[in-house]
Amino acid sequence: MIFLIDLPPPIHGMSSINLALLTLCRKGSKVDCINTVPSYFSSSLFGSKFWFLVKIIHTLYCYLLLLIFSSKDSSGLAYRSVNGGFGQLFDVIYFFILRAFKYKIYVHHHSFKYLSKGTHIFSFLIRILGKNSIHIVLGEGMKNRLVEVYGVHEDRILVLSNTAFFCCKDKRLRITDNTFLEIGYLSNITFEKGINEVLSLFKELKVKGVKFKGIIAGPVLESEVSKAIDDFVNVSLDVEYIGEVYGEKKDSFFKSLDVLVFPSQYENEAEPLVLYEAANYGALLIGSQQGCMKETLKSLHGYSFPIGNEWVSNAVNTISSEKKIKSFSHAKRVEREKKFIDIVNHSTDSLGKLINRFNQYENSKP
Repeated sequence: MIFLIDLPPPIHGMSSINLALLTLCRKGSKVDCINTVPSYFSSSLFGSKFWFLVKIIHTLYCYLLLLIFSSKDSSGLAYRSVNGGFGQLFDVIYFFILRAFKYKIYVHHHSFKYLSKGTHIFSFLIRILGKNSIHIVLGEGMKNRLVEVYGVHEDRILVLSNTAFFCCKDKRLRITDNTFLEIGYLSNITFEKGINEVLSLFKELKVKGVKFKGIIAGPVLESEVSKAIDDFVNVSLDVEYIGEVYGEKKDSFFKSLDVLVFPSQYENEAEPLVLYEAANYGALLIGSQQGCMKETLKSLHGYSFPIGNEWVSNAVNTISSEKKIKSFSHAKRVEREKKFIDIVNHSTDSLGKLINRFNQYENSKP
């Protein structure tokens, strides 16, 4: 079995899921893994103008590795998390090589960009993949778009939520007095990921007299974004930027929250892991309707609003009304956490079935 995947670093939703699935599959099958991103340069070059050049050179090396692995074991199974944008040009060659060696290909979709509206590149990829490929999507919304926009047959589509990769452990949930709220935002922070809306939300909550502490977390790569955050935090004592958070610091961040806000309008956004990470601790979720987020937030008893002039007012009104009905009590937090656990259990079953399919295919080879 061949895994063609982007592994961390850099750390983002898709690379984290790739690593988790690779680890699980290696327990039951022999897996040849090709890391299709130059992780060895991520700390020094990621986000710079040289990153794409290094990625091109690295991809040529990956093509060579794929040819070597494929020639040794043709007619096998291959797994690929497909790129969301221009990187699909790299995928054209990957899929062409795999088809030439008669591999059965599983394609995992983590981006909504080419599903929001059809693209010529992805239409071409569909033709290369052929009718024997299997598509793994994050939700029913993605499944419906694959069927409607690209004519993929429903029998070739598997739904697997990212919740399948969460491990629910016993934990002590935050207990709040329902008056002073902790409201957080975590992302690879950009304007597309909603930082302007978050800052406007904090400003409006203060105007409305809501007692809260705002916490902004995550890396910032653009100077304009960094300046916007610094300028706001410097004049607002109730908002703090804590930088990047990992491990126990990240767990502490989510555990502290009453509300997580995530007003992303990033075109690749599909099913952000940050929503599940916060739901794991019973936080109330408020986001946008980008990608699968409307469906995801509804399933977690959260709220989604279209990005626009009214997103901030909708979020403020929601927080105020939920505060009045004591939605931040311990009992309500436990209720939201239980809903999340139910979703995780269902998704874990689906993941187990997928891995069994991988193993059965590999074991059935002559």
